[in-house]
Amino acid sequence: MRWNAKLLAAIAMTAVGLFVLSCSSSNDPTSGGMGQVHFVMSAGAAPAGTASDGLLALANADGSLAPATEGDDRPRLQAANVTFTSILARNLDGQLVPVSTTLPTTVDVLTLVNGREVTLPVGFLPPGTYDQLVVVMDSVDLLTENGTHITITPPGGGWTSIVRVRSPFVVTEGQTTTIQLRFRWWSAFRWMDDHMEFDPQFDCEH
Repeated sequence: MRWNAKLLAAIAMTAVGLFVLSCSSSNDPTSGGMGQVHFVMSAGAAPAGTASDGLLALANADGSLAPATEGDDRPRLQAANVTFTSILARNLDGQLVPVSTTLPTTVDVLTLVNGREVTLPVGFLPPGTYDQLVVVMDSVDLLTENGTHITITPPGGGWTSIVRVRSPFVVTEGQTTTIQLRFRWWSAFRWMDDHMEFDPQFDCEH
């Protein structure tokens, strides 16, 4: 009887463990018919003649990058911390599907100008083909050349960048798809009437 009691206790513990594992697995996107997506951010190819010395010159109101002239009081940036809050992908049925991920995360996008790549937290999407992304950001903190911090107030709902995907990408269950997001740094930060504005735009490749 003692042996049987121990056996029953072991079976009960195993059943509890399997139940817990089953519940955990049902909430795990990697085992719920999803595909993994890696978003890798880098700098887009700047227009010809655009130079970078480690600092970012602000664009004019029209997005042009006229060279600095004597008396030009536009600040130059040494850091630009942008907080990414969500990413959505549009499938071929025209539905916007939220990427399941651990955003928000903050990226100093100025580091991209100097050749660095930044990988956003791993995301998951249902299997399918997607032809557009929507990237949402809600905070921008800038550090100028002289050490001044400037916070840009976002519009209601944050900044939304609609990104056209050059070639639709396919997400497959249990597999990983890598998406290249190229940040158009040269026109993102603009000087308008003595204040800064943020106009984020991306190109997308995979």
